[in-house]
Amino acid sequence: MQILLWLISGLYMVIMDIDFIRGKHLTHKATLTIPTDKTLISIGEVLRHFPGATRVNLYPSANEPRYQVVLADRVIFISAYNGQPVQQVTQAEAALMVNQVFNGSTNAMTAKLVTENAPSELNPRLLPVWQFSINDTVNTRLYISATSGMLVTQRHDYWRLFDIMWMLHIMDYEDREDIHNPLLSLMSLLALMTVLTGLALVFVAFANKPSERS
Repeated sequence: MQILLWLISGLYMVIMDIDFIRGKHLTHKATLTIPTDKTLISIGEVLRHFPGATRVNLYPSANEPRYQVVLADRVIFISAYNGQPVQQVTQAEAALMVNQVFNGSTNAMTAKLVTENAPSELNPRLLPVWQFSINDTVNTRLYISATSGMLVTQRHDYWRLFDIMWMLHIMDYEDREDIHNPLLSLMSLLALMTVLTGLALVFVAFANKPSERS
């Protein structure tokens, strides 16, 4: 049974395009638009305020350009206009980002703020997020960071099925991450033994086959 599950799950993961599974077709990158009457603070000025920063990224949020400042112990987000730390992204701001990046219709869309107990399809490290559920044929969900205002991931039914197939393939039924778990190692060893004993039986059967008389 497990060998059959390996074959089915492996076949699904091989024939499906990984970019399609990741939902690349559902969204596009948000564009960074700077009004002509606005001026951004420079990266040099950001570094003067945060001398310990290891990386500074300028990115578009729903309502303004922002800087992501990576420090040794944390990541902070500031307005690119005035350098002030940004507050938690509102539902309206997150919805604007969805409308910017989603390739389909957002007319039938519901939103929920997720701060704890992340759904199984989302990495808990991404919390807090705004979860937007799109009423389409593949039950698309877009996740917008409530901290940065960026799209962090997108999920749909084909991804969820891929996740199940991955779980069955690696036999990690809880976290679906550990490819070195004891159960998988044991079943792999038994499968190898099955193949080797099968080959041995074939050899024995042919070796003991009576020769035909001419």
